Amino acid sequence: MRLKSFTIAAITCLLLFCTGCTKSQEKPTVKPFENISSDLVKRVEFDNLRLTSGEKEIARSKLITKSQDIQTMMKYIKSLSCIQSSEKDKAPDFVIALISNTEQSKEYLYSINIYKNIVYVYKFSGTNTIKAVYKCTDSNLIDDLKNLYSSMNYKEEPVMQK
Repeated sequence: MRLKSFTIAAITCLLLFCTGCTKSQEKPTVKPFENISSDLVKRVEFDNLRLTSGEKEIARSKLITKSQDIQTMMKYIKSLSCIQSSEKDKAPDFVIALISNTEQSKEYLYSINIYKNIVYVYKFSGTNTIKAVYKCTDSNLIDDLKNLYSSMNYKEEPVMQK
């Protein structure tokens, strides 16, 4: 009788322990770009780092300047849902740089580096840079960015390696 009650208690504790260890912790979903003011963004530098050729080219870049295209880009960026992550830096597939001026020199507001579904956000404020890492909940992120890059009708400039 004593062995039977001990066995039942041990099995109950073991089941509670197993269910407690396997319970996933829900991380809250955030939209990290919804507070970016579209009025501040005057240009967007959109780099596709997945393209290569035999000409020492490592990427292609488009500088988006039309306000309608900037609004399209901002609408897409603001719609991204993410969860916070602690992934280490990887070489990005796409880089989206939000620029606050129209002069020749560039004043960056944000640099958004995307590797697979990991989003690295660098916010520039004076001499300070704030970094945040997110995992995008949209599994089609790279395909959407490819389509968005292709639909932006701007001159593509190759980014050359030194």
